[in-house]
Amino acid sequence: MTQDEFVGALVIAGISAVLAWLATTRHHEKIVKELSLSAWNALKSETNICFNRASGFNRDRITSPQYRLPTMAYTVCLPILVNHGMLEADEAWALTEFYAEVDSLNMGIENANTLLLSVDPEHDKLLSTLHPRNKIKADNIIDHFEATLRPILIKRLATLGQHHDR
Repeated sequence: MTQDEFVGALVIAGISAVLAWLATTRHHEKIVKELSLSAWNALKSETNICFNRASGFNRDRITSPQYRLPTMAYTVCLPILVNHGMLEADEAWALTEFYAEVDSLNMGIENANTLLLSVDPEHDKLLSTLHPRNKIKADNIIDHFEATLRPILIKRLATLGQHHDR
């Protein structure tokens, strides 16, 4: 278990424990709504960052950029939303599909980085095959975000009483 995974698990456990305790209070409904709003806002911010980085990956045509697409909000917030019944089936599918592509692109960028650092005489040829594959992954992230995930995020935040332009 990496340090990020440990911290994420610790945060999830802490929030879940607090929510279990709060469930016994009369403010439970308000607190669950606020927690849901916070989780959805975190996911909205992170998915916007992923969208922007995927767009930048395609625009800049750098085979192995120094950045990776973030997944911490997804790792922390999805279990919270699921455990407290704050996630519809279409929302779960859209988030899972989006982050599967994010993980795939991150892995492709890592593979490109490994090749760049290698002394393999074939590394230029291998890199030339990786970049088009990673571009397809970035395109999938962009398309899924615009067509499916962004409308879901806007709708969910509106139902929680928060209006967002993007």
